[in-house]
Amino acid sequence: MTLKKIHNSSSYGGGGGSVCESILEEFTNSSPSENGLSKKETAEPVSKRSDQKEEQEGEEDKDWGRLQWNYIAFYALIHLLGVYGLWATVSGVAKWQTAVAAYVEVILGTMGILAGKIKYLI
Repeated sequence: MTLKKIHNSSSYGGGGGSVCESILEEFTNSSPSENGLSKKETAEPVSKRSDQKEEQEGEEDKDWGRLQWNYIAFYALIHLLGVYGLWATVSGVAKWQTAVAAYVEVILGTMGILAGKIKYLI
């Protein structure tokens, strides 16, 4: 259904129905080839999809209770080093140049991650 058909239809603008209802009605009354879907893209029966979903959930439940200690240790170390760095900056152990360099590194690292993500999206 094109926009001209929608605009010219009697259900546009208060003729009892809405634009969405007219689009939905035409879409549901057409065959899969008319609405842009091939037979491969049509929906599977609900029973098949629910069976597959239950199998996947069963596999995910097995790994849920297992802790990955290598990741826990890594993140704990990163946070401890961050606390030490904050303490060193506040207490005067680190020079002000070190604090400025760390700030610049954080900004540049964040910009690099953002640029990489944007490049990936485009």
